[in-house]
Amino acid sequence: MLPSGQAFVSASGAPYRIDRFRLSDLAEDGFRYVTGAYPNAVAVTAGGGGLLAAGRSAAYEPDIEIFAVDYPSQRLFSHDFGLSRTLLDQGLAWSPDGRRLFAVDGQQEPSSVRLTAFDVAPG
Repeated sequence: MLPSGQAFVSASGAPYRIDRFRLSDLAEDGFRYVTGAYPNAVAVTAGGGGLLAAGRSAAYEPDIEIFAVDYPSQRLFSHDFGLSRTLLDQGLAWSPDGRRLFAVDGQQEPSSVRLTAFDVAPG
């Protein structure tokens, strides 16, 4: 759900973007956050001026990108866990104050899961 309460976003693996939908009629509202291959997580801050974190399971591209909610072409931050680790499905969450982004990533061989916190919003 976006901070306005009027729309929500969805990460579905394909197409390679986060789509935004109006709550009033469940139709796309034209805002698209282009992520690249296999988007698998999305999280939005609760406060005004919101931030949208988009995650994906892609070994050769950044795993996380942050956009300004109302400016989908404006990337503010990106992070790549490297070739052997990828973001897990639904693996993003914001702190209640919207200043930290938490990400859960994993590695298949040997199997491991890790929680990382990013300070991405001004304090």
